[in-house]
Amino acid sequence: MKIDHKMLDGDFDIDEKKGGSKRRRRHRRNKFLVMLIPLFVAAVLILMIGFVSYKTGLIEGFGGSNEEADRQSLFSVSKDNEVGIIYNDSYIETTALKVNDEIYVPFDFVHENLNPDFYYNEDEQQLLYSTPSETMSWKSDDSALYIEDNVCYLALSFVKQYTNLYTDEFSDGLDRVIIKNDWGEASMATVAKKTELRTGESTKRAWIEKLAKGDSVKIISANDAWSYVRTNGGYIGYVPNKRLKDVHTEEEHEVTDVAPFDYTSIHYDGKVVLGWHQVTNPAANAYLGSVVSKTSGMNVVAPTWLSLRDTDGAFTDISSSDYVTQAHNMGLKVWVVADNFNFSEFSPTADTYTVLSNTEKRQQLAEYLVASVVNCGADGLNIDFEQLSGETGQHFAQFIRELSIECRKSGIVLSVDNYVPMAYSKLYHREVQGKVADYVIIMGYDEYNAASEEAGPVASIGFVRDGIDKTLEEVDASKVINAVPFYTRIWTSGDGALSSQAVGMSDAAQFIANHALSMEWDEASGYNYATGSDSKNTYQVWLEDAQSIALKLNYMKEKNLAGFACWRLGFEKSEVWQDIAAYAAE
Repeated sequence: MKIDHKMLDGDFDIDEKKGGSKRRRRHRRNKFLVMLIPLFVAAVLILMIGFVSYKTGLIEGFGGSNEEADRQSLFSVSKDNEVGIIYNDSYIETTALKVNDEIYVPFDFVHENLNPDFYYNEDEQQLLYSTPSETMSWKSDDSALYIEDNVCYLALSFVKQYTNLYTDEFSDGLDRVIIKNDWGEASMATVAKKTELRTGESTKRAWIEKLAKGDSVKIISANDAWSYVRTNGGYIGYVPNKRLKDVHTEEEHEVTDVAPFDYTSIHYDGKVVLGWHQVTNPAANAYLGSVVSKTSGMNVVAPTWLSLRDTDGAFTDISSSDYVTQAHNMGLKVWVVADNFNFSEFSPTADTYTVLSNTEKRQQLAEYLVASVVNCGADGLNIDFEQLSGETGQHFAQFIRELSIECRKSGIVLSVDNYVPMAYSKLYHREVQGKVADYVIIMGYDEYNAASEEAGPVASIGFVRDGIDKTLEEVDASKVINAVPFYTRIWTSGDGALSSQAVGMSDAAQFIANHALSMEWDEASGYNYATGSDSKNTYQVWLEDAQSIALKLNYMKEKNLAGFACWRLGFEKSEVWQDIAAYAAE
């Protein structure tokens, strides 16, 4: 074979050049394909990552987690018959029960949040509800109640017979109910594009409910990116703001299906000016004339006639129709005082609980107290139950409800004495008294008392103002009477011991003079303050007098209270009645 050296030199003919060109093109194409492989692999990886992100939410903003939320945990539901509750647009830990297709809500939840006028006696398994004219009752065998594990539940439909509530029930695998009794302006929005309601402010979070375009939601709160909303499906969670549109406010329609009860009340024209008359035995009734002789402007006298004496609800009774007749002839109304602390063998704390926590004894006591007032011809009943325990509070409130019914039937005034509002005295339920009683009296004294570990005034002006202001948060001023002290405490300290004695105004002034105590007006307390020492003791006296009482009266005028009361008649100097009479005349 003859070798053409031109071929070796690359000098091809036309045909040969065409073939070589094809080979070069194939080479370049293969090389290009090899270069595409990494790009292809990268694209596949990107698609896979996107798919995983969509399923798990690993990349924020790329799809979202498809994990479904544990809805039972949102409502703290753990049993088959439990029903989750959304109360005023919040998940709550309290759960209801579903029994025979009826939702039953725990009594404690009803009493604390929906209607405090329901009263349940656990020992008796009896439910009571008092209207202005009667007390209705239901036992555990009634469909209104359901008892499980010693817990009382009330049928929600039954509660709504006496309470204005909006409710919405859902049963689609998870029983839940919306309960609402708080009204106002609501921020509403429309879902702009299908999305998910999530458990948190992230697409990584599990979804609670699928929302469709056009769904309406209520916005509870919002930030720049997310809104916390309640859906029409009975769930609460988070939605991205970009999925919402048409944000606007709407006035929520308050439920008014249940008309409020009309608690009629006796209200005296003008100011009430009441003086407590301490009567400890029948013979003391003869001293009415002497104890009121130096008064001016007083229109109510309240003798201490009735006192609980045993755990059956019996009470001592030293009432006198002659006393009432004499008082009426003087132009005075008579409000009979019933107390729980003047009979030595009766414990104000333990024994009062025993009486009031028993429905039969409590209701009988109410009937008998009113009967005593009516029998002697008096005009009103003044309840002075002191030293009550916390567990007695709910029973005391029910006692006042039931007592108000009896008083209303007989046309007599019901007034209730109260400590100055503090944490320990919330058990007296002034809000109940303010609704069902005619007058609510503040015992505006004993700021410092016999048990105090330091000396101080009986009723400083700051203490009195605070007591009035806090009472007015719960009771309308037209029913509030503030009581002032006519007594003073003389404080003695010596040999490391502190003691005090309560005396009337004249005795206190005489003590100051006898011990040559220096005295000056103390602006902070609103008292003339006297102090001094002898060879044995140091004495302190915050003197209750016309000047200190005038200061209290001024604040009572400012707050337009219903009246004035004093403890006790006989402790005062006659000059204090000048300002009291002026107060009564306004």
